[in-house]
Amino acid sequence: RVMWRTNALWGFSSSAAPQNFARAICTDLENMKANGLLGTDFDCMSNDWAVKGLVYYAVAKSLLNPDMLSPDDVVADYCESAFGAAAGVMKEYFDELEKTMDRAATVATENSAKGISPVDDQERRLLSEATIVNAFDIARLSGLLDKAEKLAANDADVLGRVRFLRIGFTCARLERALNDARGKNGAKFAALQREYADFLRKTAMETPLAVAVAGLARHNPFLNGYDARPEN
Repeated sequence: RVMWRTNALWGFSSSAAPQNFARAICTDLENMKANGLLGTDFDCMSNDWAVKGLVYYAVAKSLLNPDMLSPDDVVADYCESAFGAAAGVMKEYFDELEKTMDRAATVATENSAKGISPVDDQERRLLSEATIVNAFDIARLSGLLDKAEKLAANDADVLGRVRFLRIGFTCARLERALNDARGKNGAKFAALQREYADFLRKTAMETPLAVAVAGLARHNPFLNGYDARPEN
C-alpha cells in the first residue's frame, strides 16, 4: 500500500521558464496506481499556471482516469479543449518544451557524473538556472506562439490563453539573456535584472496566477540581492 508524497511539481524550481513534464508524471502515476497507490500528496504546486499549467492538468486527469487515457491522450485533450484552431501548433509548442526538459535533465545528469557540485545554495541555483534556460530553443518557441496567435485571431478566449502562456515564455527569454550576460557585462546585466523585476512586478499585479512571483523572489538566482522596491 502506497501513499505518494512527492515534490514532483517542483521542476527546475529556481526558474520561471515554461516547463513540460506532463507525460512523465502521467506515466509515474499510472505505474504507482498499478502497484498499490492509495493516495497522493503533491507538494510544490505554486500556481505557476503560465509555466506548468499542462503539468497540473495532467496530474488531475491521471488521478481520476477511469477511461485509462494515455499520456498522449491527456496532452491532446488539453490542447484541443483549450486552443481550438491553434491546437496543433500548441501541441508542437508543448512537445518542444518537453524536449527542452529532456535536454536539461540530460545535462544535469552529465554534470553529476562529472562531479560538478555546487559549493553553496546560490551556486546550486545558478547551475540549475543555466541548465534549463540554455536548453531552450527560443526562436522556435517564439515562432510557434506567433503562429498560434494568428490561428486564434478570431477567438478571443483562445487568443487570451496563448498570450497567457507567453508570460512564461517571456520569463525564459529574459532568464536566458540574464544568464548570458552574467559576469560579462555589469551594466547590461543590471539593466536586464531591472527589466525582469519590473516584468514580474507587473505580472504579479495583473495576472497573479501566471507565475509564482513570491517564490521567485526567494529562489531565482538572478534576483538574489536585487532591491525590487518600486522607489529603487
